[in-house]
Amino acid sequence: MRRGNRVVPAVLSEGETVVPFRRLLFLGPLAVSLWVSGCHHPTGSSLGSGSLISSLYVPQDSPAGCLEDLRRAYVYRDPSVYASLLARDFTCVLGMGPLNPQNPMPEQWGIFDDSTSAYHMLTADSVRAVTLSFAPDPAVDSGNEYIDTWKAHASNIDLRVEITRGPALIVQTANGEQDTFYFKRYPEEHASNGRTLWRIWRWDTFPYAVRPLSRSDTTVTRTDWAHIKVHFR
Repeated sequence: MRRGNRVVPAVLSEGETVVPFRRLLFLGPLAVSLWVSGCHHPTGSSLGSGSLISSLYVPQDSPAGCLEDLRRAYVYRDPSVYASLLARDFTCVLGMGPLNPQNPMPEQWGIFDDSTSAYHMLTADSVRAVTLSFAPDPAVDSGNEYIDTWKAHASNIDLRVEITRGPALIVQTANGEQDTFYFKRYPEEHASNGRTLWRIWRWDTFPYAVRPLSRSDTTVTRTDWAHIKVHFR
């Protein structure tokens, strides 16, 4: 992946590597705005089986596939793939717990705000590294919660964002929380393997108070996924 004039290899996890590729540079907040207002929706079907991008992701043909591609989009720092995982009427619930009064958050936001926040984080030159891991549960029918949706919990979330600010290093880390994801099937669209496409329809985060910890030239902030999203909006 490219950072300014540097090409930086991406790493998924121990023992798992990726071939660097040129990120799609045209995607930005304006492109996301046009897409949300009715232009072409990036889908798994656009990641053709013969493309380099397709080889970096799993088919978006199940809730598990969506969550794994979300993780990879963060690690590969690819906002276009991240945006393609979200439904047009996607909702992210942010305000479900005690909030930091110095950093108030909206109760929820939609696809434009969420995709824009991800774009800012994943493309910022000041962000030195992003790592993410979590343990997803098998998806189950959500029953009467929301019609035609399946849900899965992602627990043991470990998200780390390293930000350089002058000579200082600021680390925002979220770990131990459990978020809930809801998914919908889109029979009229197809994943890269030809099967029915799935997307993330709703994301319930569980924020808690931010706890900054400083040492020498590094500030480590123990926070949560919701606060990290809002930081980059």
